[in-house]
Amino acid sequence: RRFVTVVEARPRDDGKPVRDEYEQEVPIVPGVPTVLSRQWQMPPGVWQLRLLARDTSTGRIGTAIHTFEVPLPGAFRLSTPIVTATLEKADGRDRPRLSLDRTFRAGQVLYCQYQALGAAADPAEKAPRVTAGWELRRGDQIVRASEPTRIKPAPDGRLSRLLGVALEGLEPGDYELVLGAQDEVTGAAAT
Repeated sequence: RRFVTVVEARPRDDGKPVRDEYEQEVPIVPGVPTVLSRQWQMPPGVWQLRLLARDTSTGRIGTAIHTFEVPLPGAFRLSTPIVTATLEKADGRDRPRLSLDRTFRAGQVLYCQYQALGAAADPAEKAPRVTAGWELRRGDQIVRASEPTRIKPAPDGRLSRLLGVALEGLEPGDYELVLGAQDEVTGAAAT
């Protein structure tokens, strides 16, 4: 299918908006999320993105709004996590399968993958030293947690972590997964 997409991002401080309009052929597979991707260079700050996509064959329109923060270049930070209940194989390794679901059942395992970015290299090891942990919270109560452990750099230097959180025995309701990491070289922290 062919989509016409209009995307506008506005900074929270009422600065100049960024706008992009494009047409893209996208393969549609029933039951599988469709991914539209573009790259923008944006200054640091808090932004609100508004997206409108129109299917050229049916005329149907969909919209979305998303607020996000662009960090300072080189700042220690965490990528947006991928959260899902399903893994798939890619190049012989497990990776999270993209899902738009935000409702998970008791008894499932909740998988989360993210990267730590902007960590400083330890002069002695010539590699970053980053530790990371997580908490699963319901309101003010911590219901599951992991102690921070070191993220071993991949051969290409990426600091990526895939974790699984067992949902067995949890009561239905709203939960929050809180990720935290620390650059052990500089002391910088990110959540």
